[in-house]
Amino acid sequence: MEGISPMAHRNTPPPANGYDALLNNDVYVTKIGGDNAGKLASNANIVHRRAQNMRTQILAVSAIRSSHPSFSDMTHPFVIEKELATNGKRKPGFNTTSHLIAIARALARNDRPAAEDMAGRISAFTRSIVDGEVIQDGLMEDRERTRARLQGCITRTIDDPDDPHSLQSLISNAHPAHIRHVGEDWLLTEGNHSQSITGIGERLAQSVTRTYFEGRNVPSAELDNGDEQTIYSMMWQGDVSGARGQLCENLRQSLQRTLSSRRVLIAGGYAPPLGTERGYSDKTGALIAHVVHQLGQQIVYLIEKAKPIMSADPNNVHGTRVIPNMTPFLAKELFGNARGADAGALHPEALDMLAEDDIPIVVLNAEEEPAPHNTTLIQAFNPEPNGVEIVHSRSVPFALQIVTGKMIGQTGFEEDIARWFAEHNVSIQHIATSEGSISYTFDNGKESAATVAALRQHVHDRYGVNGEEVIQAVDHLAVVYCLGNDMRTPGQAEKATFALHGAGVNIRMITQGLNQSVMAFLVDKDDASRAVQALHDIFITLPDGVYRILMDETRLRIAGAVTALRQQM
Repeated sequence: MEGISPMAHRNTPPPANGYDALLNNDVYVTKIGGDNAGKLASNANIVHRRAQNMRTQILAVSAIRSSHPSFSDMTHPFVIEKELATNGKRKPGFNTTSHLIAIARALARNDRPAAEDMAGRISAFTRSIVDGEVIQDGLMEDRERTRARLQGCITRTIDDPDDPHSLQSLISNAHPAHIRHVGEDWLLTEGNHSQSITGIGERLAQSVTRTYFEGRNVPSAELDNGDEQTIYSMMWQGDVSGARGQLCENLRQSLQRTLSSRRVLIAGGYAPPLGTERGYSDKTGALIAHVVHQLGQQIVYLIEKAKPIMSADPNNVHGTRVIPNMTPFLAKELFGNARGADAGALHPEALDMLAEDDIPIVVLNAEEEPAPHNTTLIQAFNPEPNGVEIVHSRSVPFALQIVTGKMIGQTGFEEDIARWFAEHNVSIQHIATSEGSISYTFDNGKESAATVAALRQHVHDRYGVNGEEVIQAVDHLAVVYCLGNDMRTPGQAEKATFALHGAGVNIRMITQGLNQSVMAFLVDKDDASRAVQALHDIFITLPDGVYRILMDETRLRIAGAVTALRQQM
């Protein structure tokens, strides 16, 4: 980073903003995911610049993928079929991890030809990515040599039938009975040896990234997970906590060997037992940060995106602004994919891991020169009441309303319904209750018609009521979130409903807890973009003082009109 020199002191005060956090810490841990994992030239430029400023960097690299439509034709039909079933639409580009999971599924049903076809597609996609990066990199001194070495990485990891660790070798020798599906992970387990099929993408990305960096004269070393077989053995014995502790110990030893001699360490974003969990690459990066923190290093965790955290999606909303500071609580409400606004950036559990160690998190565009105005710092602080700072929306599959006082008044009714949803793998998102009804929204449950039918049958069988009459389902909805670090400012709900009324948006449901950081409005999906813009205009664009003056004048007019009407009565 230009203009930032290495730290000369310790025990510095908490950073005031993202720029301070970058300035005050020696070690940068960065999870490189999404399309960024394939931007090899850009990553080399960024890492080289930071290394010149004496920063030690640890990269946790996810599997290479691309959202560019030019790669869509490479996607295997099995992957497209799964995307359509899960999301109702296919995603553009090519996703390596999705193909590895599809390969594991194919091997489990003994469809070796399909698995080989998909492995070939992964190889072809990755070769295309690295070739494009090498050709366009004006700072690459020996393109042909680097290109050959990169192609060799891909051959060894994917195509070489003689390499016992390659994907092709795994496909050739795997028996369907040895394919194991554990949480989010797919593994080949034979005797006492286990190998993650899912994690091959991260292993390939780690090797490709290091080889590319060497071609750019950026010295680096691989950060390995140590003896993974011991970790797997502990997992199969049910000792997940012990397996996690063993991974931490392995990482500690690996870091102690390499931190003193290398300024750039490259880790794969997969590590057992985290690979079985959602958001495993985020959690791997957070766990590495935890171990570095335990070693006494001054550390900051970086999230590299096109923009820092904004007041709304700048691609869809006019007049957005950078959010300079966020508490971990607000960040979790924004990033959370269950009851939160699902804005991505970092898995909520990884966020919790970092917050426990009070590790500062900086969200930034790494290709821009960092400054206080273009970075977001996520770290605990005591915010002043400042009202709504962020407006975001997400679609929801469907909502349900149960209308009958007969059931709702029974002791244990709500617990029974919640248990029923859990047993059917449907996660409740928001709840609103009244004397005679209870309403739910959900963050998953694509088979909404089947879910509703089954629930109607359940209430008929258990409570003796007509499920068709008492359970009403609504789909094509969205939840609009108003979020702030501290919204303990009078009039926030008034401003929100005023904005939505002015935009002609019907509010179907409102939820707000005591945390003073979130208000959520359920609206028709077709109204969501209009609702977000209206809320952003009233909370972010219009100065609060101007709003108060206008509303004070309006209230006086309303009071005068009411007084006049009363006098006529």
